[in-house]
Amino acid sequence: MSAVEFPKAPSDKKALEEGSVFSPRFDAAGLVTVVVTDAGDGMLLMVAHMNAEALALTLETG
Repeated sequence: MSAVEFPKAPSDKKALEEGSVFSPRFDAAGLVTVVVTDAGDGMLLMVAHMNAEALALTLETG
């Protein structure tokens, strides 16, 4: 898969907090922390780290 790019975060604070642009902040190693919870009861299922490719594939395939 080719390099995956997500949009840059808006510089305007209101747009960042209330906007609809998904712009994850990857760390220096290219990872973002993800949390998975059960949709029914909210129970924590997993905490993990994803790179841009893994995040894009998760968004694409569910």
